[in-house]
Amino acid sequence: VHLLYYELQGYGSYEFDGFIRAEDMLGGQASNGAEILYLDGVRNDVAGEYMLGVVAHELQHLIHLAYDVNEDQWLNETLSEASMLVSGYLGDLEGWVIGDFLPNPAVSLTASDASYNYGAGFLFGAYLLERYGPDLLTALVEAPGNGVASLDAVLAAQGETEDFAALLR
Repeated sequence: VHLLYYELQGYGSYEFDGFIRAEDMLGGQASNGAEILYLDGVRNDVAGEYMLGVVAHELQHLIHLAYDVNEDQWLNETLSEASMLVSGYLGDLEGWVIGDFLPNPAVSLTASDASYNYGAGFLFGAYLLERYGPDLLTALVEAPGNGVASLDAVLAAQGETEDFAALLR
């Protein structure tokens, strides 16, 4: 896995600290033909806790892509937020949970577009990790299904009686 640090430019009103490109792994005209994490090397200390958490977050996306190229964005992002926790990094707690989610908790967890709330994902990922452990997260990454249906199937396969709707309640 290659880590490419450079000054990431924003996109519209968004700033990114890291991303992957599916084309790099899946091939095609614009592929770099490698597993690459594109990481901002300017705004934050690349060896600091926050950016190490970003590496964990983006690495989950890279691994998940190898198992499921069309996972719902909300679940993929939730698992990336949980991977930060598994790795011991709480960098998104202050910005996304305290700064974004807590002032507006009536956001959709399952939004798969620009309105996805990373604070909601961080908290739901933390809940799944605390309640079911890292084995559930691994099973979700490896599951062929997508989104709520995938989560429900993995829970059922592990003998759990609750489904996604019950977990939200």
